[in-house]
Amino acid sequence: QNVAEILLDHCTQQKTFKIVWGHRFAGIVQQEGQSPQVTVTCVGMAGEAFFTCDYLIGADGAGSSVRRSQCIPFEGFTWQDFRFVASNVKYDFEKHGGFTTANMIIDEEDWAVIARTGPGDAPWRVAFGVRTSVPESEILAQIAMHYERLLPGPRPLQYELVSANPYWAHQRVAKTFRVGRIVLCGDAAHVSLNK
Repeated sequence: QNVAEILLDHCTQQKTFKIVWGHRFAGIVQQEGQSPQVTVTCVGMAGEAFFTCDYLIGADGAGSSVRRSQCIPFEGFTWQDFRFVASNVKYDFEKHGGFTTANMIIDEEDWAVIARTGPGDAPWRVAFGVRTSVPESEILAQIAMHYERLLPGPRPLQYELVSANPYWAHQRVAKTFRVGRIVLCGDAAHVSLNK
């Protein structure tokens, strides 16, 4: 079970929580006075829908529409000389290399972070860097080559690749996390990796 599923399970058990699927954020109006509130406009299959709340939490990712609607600058930069590949793999790092919960491989080219994602048979996260000169279409095809240099143990390597995604590395943070009753969190507020 991933983090999103755990959060969804927890939230749906709350009496004051409601999920409305199939709606896209379109705008916000903040109203001050005796009963301050936020009105959110969304667009769904049936047209516009309006929701009111005491506070709006923008947790809608690095490309946050909530943050952009408030014209909040997303300051910082994007690393241009490398990209990350975050992969999940089933492999016995403890047996073959004595790896612990979190491990760092330090090398000018073949650097990586290798860490447990959970107990038991959960896959391990292997995050490593690739040069931006490698075309995006070839990044995932080169995973076996990177594993050959990064993974300990006998050859040929026997592993199960569960998933892999390339990411740009960023150092960006919103100029403010709050505008009135609108609060940013997660990647909407600050980001270090993004597809």
